Amino acid sequence: MKKWIVSAVVLLVVIMGGYLIWNTMQAPKQESGHHGDHGNHGTVATQGDVTAKVSYDNGTFNVLVQDKNGKPIDDLQINHEKIMHMIVVSHDLGQYYHIHPERTGAGTFSVKQDLEPGAYKVFVDIKPKNASYAVAPIDVTIGNGHMHHEALQPETNFTKTVSGKTVTMKPDTFAAGEAVTLRFSFADGSVPKPYLGALGHVVILDEAGEKYVHVHPLSAKETAFETKFDKPGVYKIWAEFQFDEVLVYPFVVEVR
Repeated sequence: MKKWIVSAVVLLVVIMGGYLIWNTMQAPKQESGHHGDHGNHGTVATQGDVTAKVSYDNGTFNVLVQDKNGKPIDDLQINHEKIMHMIVVSHDLGQYYHIHPERTGAGTFSVKQDLEPGAYKVFVDIKPKNASYAVAPIDVTIGNGHMHHEALQPETNFTKTVSGKTVTMKPDTFAAGEAVTLRFSFADGSVPKPYLGALGHVVILDEAGEKYVHVHPLSAKETAFETKFDKPGVYKIWAEFQFDEVLVYPFVVEVR
């Protein structure tokens, strides 16, 4: 009887150990590491056939783009006048930066951007040729930044003034699962100048900063953007328009 119990216990341990090993192997290919001498952290995220690695050192973002075998990827398509767009937001979605790293070597890119200590999410927006890639958030911590933030509060007034320019966003609906057209009008009747190959750009994130959407106008002559919200929830929208300078208009919306 004792031998049977011992054998059963050993078999159970072997099964549990095998499950733990299998579960570890199935985990997402994402790892964190330290970069530089200032407590900065970067993350490696694999999306499809492409891996993007981001670090921040001494006021500069560094990006490494590799294939599944760790080889540098240089074959990127130009998308709206740039080979790489990078969206950086603070973890509370209060700060927003749209920047463009330049190639510095095989699969490597960099761009200067001054940031205060804190927790940020970075979205590397690229179009590799002949390889699948999906934009996903990459966490970067600068200094002793923390991850906590207050919940976003949805707005009902979609008119904003930035640097003397007033913009109104007119959505036709905010229903989940339906096509949504965001139309923008300008108080003084002015028309924005072309910016990165379009009359404007719209970036959308869900409240958790996980779901990323980058939208361009429906045509070259209008500031209307069509998108879709897959799930109900709170989202933040940043609309970018160029006048004498590029201005960014933030909106917080609730999708039902």
